Amino acid sequence: MFLVSDFFFEGLLRGKTAIITGAGRGIGKAIALELSKIGANTALVDVNRVQSVHQQYRSLYVGGYDDALKLSEEIRALGHEAVAIECDVTKRDQVATMVRQAIERFGKVDILVNNAGAVTIAPIGELKEDEWDYVMSVNAKGTFLCCKEVAPHMIRQKSGRIVNISSVSGLKGYSGQSHYGSSKFAVIGLTQVLALELAPHNITVNAVCPGIVGTQMWTLLSTVWKRATETPDEFFQRAVRRLVPLGRAQRAEDIARAVAFLAAMDDITGAAIPVSGGLEIQSPALD
Repeated sequence: MFLVSDFFFEGLLRGKTAIITGAGRGIGKAIALELSKIGANTALVDVNRVQSVHQQYRSLYVGGYDDALKLSEEIRALGHEAVAIECDVTKRDQVATMVRQAIERFGKVDILVNNAGAVTIAPIGELKEDEWDYVMSVNAKGTFLCCKEVAPHMIRQKSGRIVNISSVSGLKGYSGQSHYGSSKFAVIGLTQVLALELAPHNITVNAVCPGIVGTQMWTLLSTVWKRATETPDEFFQRAVRRLVPLGRAQRAEDIARAVAFLAAMDDITGAAIPVSGGLEIQSPALD
């Protein structure tokens, strides 16, 4: 049992191994640093090239694995164990290989954080079928595949913590996000089902739902949604003021601490926890 005062101390997750997908930058990087700081060995999973330009970088080359390599060096320099693994989470053979490599390196996997994600923005009449397929594949199928490959290992050791990164768009619909919202609702549905299936094996499964975080995803959204007279940053600040009751954007570190909390807790499962400043209880309209 943990007290509030116990959380986030240096040895909280000592001896645990965590796999974090999409770990090269943004929220994934913050999660990797937080879990490392409190003692976990980390497998940093990302990819350099993707299968479709239908994602926030608008390029087949995203450089995530190169960033994960740099991050692994940074974490080791701080005295913690880390390894970078290249993996496209939409490919089952690559996911299986990734999990095997993490276990070969650290001996087990205690924590899985499904953070890899893709986003585009389009009204339903303009949304391309392959755009729908790609966003659903990364966000929903990628989460499924990683859970599918990790779960048997956690079942054998009779313990585990799975944390899926959904979104406030998985709690409430937003215009222009039929594919992205559907994928993030799917992540929460999968979280609830797996929480039931895996509970008898002492495995918890939860979701964290970020709000407005200044990552590449919101750089894309700001570019698409801004007024002609606005810069992307001006739109971002307007969106925060208009949509977030607390009136401030969330930081990647805020999401990371929620993940660390769930990774340490024994008796929370099937939850979808917003870290959004209240965004999900506000009107989705943006004037």
